[in-house]
Amino acid sequence: MPVQYESIITEHETVRKNAGVFDISHMGEFLLEGKDVINFLQYLMTNDLNLLEIGKSQYSVMCYENGTVVDDIIYYMENKNKFRMIINASNIDNDFQWLNEHIGDYNVKISNISKNRCRLAFQGPKSDKLLDPLVDTDLSQLKRFYFTNC
Repeated sequence: MPVQYESIITEHETVRKNAGVFDISHMGEFLLEGKDVINFLQYLMTNDLNLLEIGKSQYSVMCYENGTVVDDIIYYMENKNKFRMIINASNIDNDFQWLNEHIGDYNVKISNISKNRCRLAFQGPKSDKLLDPLVDTDLSQLKRFYFTNC
């Protein structure tokens, strides 16, 4: 794969038809743990977490009390007491503060692990072929918004 394509159109078409790898390490990542994490997120998010299952992620929006948007995020359910949340890069500090301001009596610990991680996004219809030689998981079986730890 070239470091840079001759144009953004060529890059776009390559990812749409084949695969591409994107460094998204600038994005924020929070770890939310505790026995009340589902109830806490259910209180703050616009989507119904009762529809979520272990190994699935969900796109959602966090809203202020007046209904305006704090941020749009994706959270990942690792188990009933542990979620990961991907945050927009420009909102890491504000989102971390906002979440902590709303913990109240919920038994939840929020850790900002943004600086401890490297994140790569593998996208495109043939992206599983890029990763197959590197993992023990059959990635072709992963459906949209499901995830696995390799």
